[in-house]
Amino acid sequence: MAKKKPSTDSERDGLVAEITESLGAVDLDGLRFIRDQLNVLRYNAEVEKLSENAREFASERAETAKNRVPFTVSVEQREGKFFTIVLDDTRVFFNLDEMRTITRICHAADDARDGADRLYRWFSRERKDLLIDADIASARSPYIANIYTVVRNTFVTK
Repeated sequence: MAKKKPSTDSERDGLVAEITESLGAVDLDGLRFIRDQLNVLRYNAEVEKLSENAREFASERAETAKNRVPFTVSVEQREGKFFTIVLDDTRVFFNLDEMRTITRICHAADDARDGADRLYRWFSRERKDLLIDADIASARSPYIANIYTVVRNTFVTK
């Protein structure tokens, strides 16, 4: 139920005065009923306000998602020994040894397709959480190809 605003402040003041004057003639049960009805009106107004906020948030989020480039991948280094592979909104943490292994896999591959196959097998065996969290179902996922490209272009093997 949407809250209807009186057309002017003076109209509102008049209605408040009229209701206040009438309350003197209402018995205790009637006052309880009025109080309960006022609580319902206030609750409904709050729900409407929250619903409007939720609609605005959903609209903003949909607009952001529409403008986002899908399957973006980046690798962030944390404190030298920890790494985060970021797949759009999904973040998966790796230690230095795991990152070295991923880098070796990428550099040992003959080409991007071979690299994607090798990475997918390794993630399936060692870090299935990345596949699950990013909803990756095969080595043909753009995420796997993008991980290969980012890692190969960013990191070198020792």
